[in-house]
Amino acid sequence: MLRHIGININSSDEVEKFYQNVLGFELIGEYYLHPSIAKTFFNNEQIKVYRVKKFNLEMELILTNTTNNSAFAHIALEFWKPENVFEKAKTAGYKVYEFIKETGTKARYIIDNSGNIFEIKNINLVE
Repeated sequence: MLRHIGININSSDEVEKFYQNVLGFELIGEYYLHPSIAKTFFNNEQIKVYRVKKFNLEMELILTNTTNNSAFAHIALEFWKPENVFEKAKTAGYKVYEFIKETGTKARYIIDNSGNIFEIKNINLVE
C-alpha cells in the first residue's frame, strides 16, 4: 500500500504556486529531516520538508538544490476536469505538453520548476 511519495523541489515558493494553486494539494505540515538522514542522503545538515495532501495521496516535498533529471520518472494524477489543471499550469508559466495518443485519448504532462513530471489524467479513466 502506498503511504506517501517524496520528491525534490528547489524552491519553497513552489509549495503554494504549483502544488497548492495548480494541483490543488493542501499543506498539512512542514518539518526538518533528522540531521543523520539529511547528511546521508543530501550531504546537508538541514533539509526542510513540506507535507501536502489531496484526497488520500500525501507527498513530501523535500527542499533541495537537486533537480530531477531521471529520464521519464513521473507521477500520474487523476482529476475530474484535468483540462482545468492543465490550463492553470499553462497560465502560471509551467512547461506543459499535450498530444493525442494512438488510442485517441488526450495525454497531458506538466513539469514543475524542479523537473518533476506529472501526467494529468481523467479520473477513473481505464486505458
